[in-house]
Amino acid sequence: MMTFAGMMPKRGHDAADCEDHFSTSVHRFAVADGASDSGYSQVWARMLADSFCGLPSAAATPAELDDWLASCRDEWRRWAAERAVGQLPWFARETLRTGAFATFVGIAFSPDEDGAAWHAVACGDACIFLVRDDALAAAFPIDAPDAFDDPPPLVPTAARLTSYALQTTTGTAEVGDSFYLVTDALACWFLASIERGDKPWARFNDVRTPADLEALVSSARDARALKNDDVTLMTVVIVGDA
Repeated sequence: MMTFAGMMPKRGHDAADCEDHFSTSVHRFAVADGASDSGYSQVWARMLADSFCGLPSAAATPAELDDWLASCRDEWRRWAAERAVGQLPWFARETLRTGAFATFVGIAFSPDEDGAAWHAVACGDACIFLVRDDALAAAFPIDAPDAFDDPPPLVPTAARLTSYALQTTTGTAEVGDSFYLVTDALACWFLASIERGDKPWARFNDVRTPADLEALVSSARDARALKNDDVTLMTVVIVGDA
């Protein structure tokens, strides 16, 4: 079950400026982070996350993932064509032509009598962390804070603009497991906290409301431990009937 999902914009920005997006369905959860230097990236992040959570199957094979991305890009092209109707300044039309980019991470659970198998897919530096028995059991696709120093791969609206590098992983969930889906700034903070000997998932578990998330993020920013970036946190806990 999902116990929390929320976002915070960069400090000094309004909520409407946040380029992150999260989405959920019964057994599917996703987070996307639109690239700030590409136009309409918030729209593309929404399309990726919402479409992933609307898929009927796990979307774990390369062919299934290609079909999913093709569907997302079809949706983008329809949206861009509608947007381009009428008078637009030249820079807006150029932005539509160039397209948008985003990082993405999603997870799908397949419950059965033996537990809950899960399949995850990611591109870039949005992450999933699995905590089991009060210890980090898995980090995907990044497991070290210094990995955030390099520009991440991005999912583009048009494959011709750049290559994408979708990564996948699988596992089996146990009752009591906690999965945290986060965008890059909070993911880096999480892994750096572990390197310092802390248990940052305890802080995540205390986040139950938007005010709780704001308190956590503001405190970390004030301590210069968290980059001033859009932040998304989603917490999913495996319960007995998962």
